[in-house]
Amino acid sequence: MSTTKTQYQIDNMDCSSEEAQIRGSLAKLTGVHDLSFDLKQRKLTVEHDPASLPAIDTALREIGMNAKR
Repeated sequence: MSTTKTQYQIDNMDCSSEEAQIRGSLAKLTGVHDLSFDLKQRKLTVEHDPASLPAIDTALREIGMNAKR
């Protein structure tokens, strides 16, 4: 199955504890393959199966991250 990369701007992500919270939440999801963080720019890039995108959006929202694609 092919994967895709989606980049999020997360304005309330600015430290390693929030990165750990996001990693913990998204690592549980089926179809998530890789996470790349740029805390300085407040960006998250997720490599994932296309079908997992709604679950990623929901997981970020559930932990209070204001994520915009």
